[in-house]
Amino acid sequence: MKAWAVWAVSLGLLAAGCVSNPETAVVVAQPKTPISKTLTSFSQAKACMDRLLAQYGKRDIRLTSDGVPDRTGTVAAGTRDMMIAALGEMSERSGAFTFVDIDLQSTVHWIATNTPGSGFVPPRYYIRGSISQVDRNVTADSNSASISLPFLSVGVAEDQVTSVVTVDLQVGDLTTRQVLRGVTTTNTITVVSRGDGASADGLINQGAISINLDSTTTEGTHQALRTLIDYSLIELMGKFTKVPYSRCLELRSTRPTAMAENRAAFDRLTEAQQILLIQRALIASGEYRGEATGVLSRTFRDRLNYAKSVRNLIPNGRIDFELFNILANQGYVDISAPPPVVPNIDVAAPKIEPTPIDADGGRDPIGLELLHPKGALRPGDKVVFDVISRQPAQLYCYYEFQESGRKQVVRVLPNRFRDESKISFSNPVKFPSSEDGFDIVLGHAGSEEAVGCIAVQGEYPENKRPRVLKEPDLTPLASASGLAEVVDQHLLADQLRSSVKVLRYVVQ
Repeated sequence: MKAWAVWAVSLGLLAAGCVSNPETAVVVAQPKTPISKTLTSFSQAKACMDRLLAQYGKRDIRLTSDGVPDRTGTVAAGTRDMMIAALGEMSERSGAFTFVDIDLQSTVHWIATNTPGSGFVPPRYYIRGSISQVDRNVTADSNSASISLPFLSVGVAEDQVTSVVTVDLQVGDLTTRQVLRGVTTTNTITVVSRGDGASADGLINQGAISINLDSTTTEGTHQALRTLIDYSLIELMGKFTKVPYSRCLELRSTRPTAMAENRAAFDRLTEAQQILLIQRALIASGEYRGEATGVLSRTFRDRLNYAKSVRNLIPNGRIDFELFNILANQGYVDISAPPPVVPNIDVAAPKIEPTPIDADGGRDPIGLELLHPKGALRPGDKVVFDVISRQPAQLYCYYEFQESGRKQVVRVLPNRFRDESKISFSNPVKFPSSEDGFDIVLGHAGSEEAVGCIAVQGEYPENKRPRVLKEPDLTPLASASGLAEVVDQHLLADQLRSSVKVLRYVVQ
């Protein structure tokens, strides 16, 4: 047999040996990477917004949107679904936003022409906007170097390309079709693509050798867009509801590099060290009462699943980066500390103090707390509220009730009997107190009432003093038809130095 025939037979046998078994196709097609929750650097900030909206009594704000269309025609993404998901995460506790889903060509036109009597309750507001700008390859940098010798050539190269994406959002009033003044946002994110490579070519005994190594890292444009929409909605809804959303943007997790730093710290740990750190973190957060051993026991697995579920993660009983990332951002894991030593015997875990920035509510300059009366609330009962704070402040409290089917709100503190209302850690406030000449008496069964307090660091300047403070106390306010409008007036006067707590309850 000739040489070429031998080579042909050999190659044929080799090719036959590489044919895959068709029965394994179903297994081969299965993804090998675990499912994970979609995270952005603003996931924790959205939870923070949810807490703030609850504290400030914002709820059931009905709105809709046609999404964020791409006016540039370069980024096709499900922006409406991204928006619904972000608003949902900001409403889990507070119930602040109710998104009205109308899947038609034009939401605003459909609502405007919808006939009454169908049972459909239209939203009051809508979010509009667009991906207004996409500039690809804004900068393109390339660096390379090579060395050539008679028998060898070696070269290296590095490239970087940047693109920018801009989103503009506004809130409009559906009844007037007017965009609300000051409730707009425009933000830009930069997407970076990096590549590096090395090559070597040589000649050995007249046989050519060529080696090429390339690595490319590209930040996802659509993931960048989701991050941009998350941030833009936090800013837009913060302006719309007048809550101090900047507190949530101060969280460590909103730093662009925070997630990458947490990932690097997680990857440096062994599996036992990962378990040990998560155990210590959940002990510190009060979610696990066992001991930190570095062993994934059945009891700890149950608490692990609970910790994941309350953080909207997949409760799969496994230690993963998603939970580690959140606990690090909450201050329960110190990524700058050396890897822990896994004990050979069970030892009690040290308590880890959380960072001053609270993961749920963001930075609170005053630390205001409003305590609800205990026990069942019955018609005709007299109730007393306690207010405490960590920092000195001026305190203003209001009571919302219904009378003859109409909502009324009155200022109960300060009042004509107590014109000075200062609060501090050593000087908590109780109202109505014995020195006040009034009582708060609960109305009829089924009625909903509310009490809200605003604490402010310092006095209001006269030119910024809220209108509700210029009206008589213990008398229905004329400049506000509800507690939400009262809170808005105070926040417009001094948002960043204010803390707000609102309690709503139903008379039994």
